[in-house]
Amino acid sequence: RGLGLAGVLLGVPLLIRASRSATFARTFGRASAFAFRHASMTAGGLAVVWFAIAVAVAYFVHKPYPHISDGFCYYFQAKIFAGKALFAPAPPLPEFFQFEWIAVHQGRWFSIFPPGWPLLLAAGISLGVPVLVNPVLGALCVLVVFHLAKTLYGSRQGLLSALFCCLSPFFLFMSSEFMSHTAALLFTSLSTLCLVKAAARPSGMGLFAAGRGGAGMA
Repeated sequence: RGLGLAGVLLGVPLLIRASRSATFARTFGRASAFAFRHASMTAGGLAVVWFAIAVAVAYFVHKPYPHISDGFCYYFQAKIFAGKALFAPAPPLPEFFQFEWIAVHQGRWFSIFPPGWPLLLAAGISLGVPVLVNPVLGALCVLVVFHLAKTLYGSRQGLLSALFCCLSPFFLFMSSEFMSHTAALLFTSLSTLCLVKAAARPSGMGLFAAGRGGAGMA
């Protein structure tokens, strides 16, 4: 922590000083102009870089394992789904296995949460890479947020929206854990994008896609 604080205290004045130089201003201006001219390519690059950072946080910060009860329950149900079952057999002494958000009922052992996110996580478990599911969904969120803001306000605003999404610490940490927030954001944004496009050019397929995106939140 001390080294991190020292880095911030030393880095911020240097950054402020550099930003006042004419060379920095010209370089930053050219880079910004290029990024806005090629907004879609830049958004794709942001998504790739952000994915790499999220994977690094998942492995080296979270040590890929659920750390809070919600994440543990999602992971528990996902492992059941990955085993091609809807529930696990109840343990012989269920009173010693009590845990919030996990129920034992009529000989069945399962999580009380909706099945959508555990099903997605189960795909990662089946492939042996459950830790990569949320970073992948997070990278897709960056792209969907870009296209949503671009559709509503233009390429420049779309790219800035994607950038601010990438800079959110909450978004980064939720997308490198086993929580359902990232999946909910992705399907909400995707549903909204489909609704916006359907409103601009009405079609049954657009409304159907919006409904499917909303259903994904379950």
